[in-house]
Amino acid sequence: MSDQITGINGRLSESRRASPAGPPYGVHPLSKKPTGADRGGSLQGDVAFAQVLQQQVVQGPKHVPKLQFSAHARQRLQQRSASFGPVELAKVEAAVERAVEKGGRESLILLKELALVVSVTNRTVITAVETDQTQQNVFTNIDSVVIA
Repeated sequence: MSDQITGINGRLSESRRASPAGPPYGVHPLSKKPTGADRGGSLQGDVAFAQVLQQQVVQGPKHVPKLQFSAHARQRLQQRSASFGPVELAKVEAAVERAVEKGGRESLILLKELALVVSVTNRTVITAVETDQTQQNVFTNIDSVVIA
């Protein structure tokens, strides 16, 4: 179909006129495919994205920090002279990974001698309590418990 037709007065006129509220008649607003310039990018940006994607596939995602301790948790561990070495750290990190897999957000992680409240989403130990002091305590705002 021709984009131009002859009007009554004999002049050529466009068959697709713009409507006041949108695109020209007969043209779907989503039918135009965006180009690099329309997306605000360029082909060079697309190449960089492809390179980054390939790098992620080959090397895997960047290292996610395993575990952080809030100032409050560090203070609690120091006050209580709790033994918290590399073995306990590895157990807590593994417990946080299990909580992530199950969709936990705020977890109580129970070790042999410590109970830790951990923000799973931030991978941060919020507070620490020795298990002999957990009698009669109530832990609130947690959605999961992991026994490590």
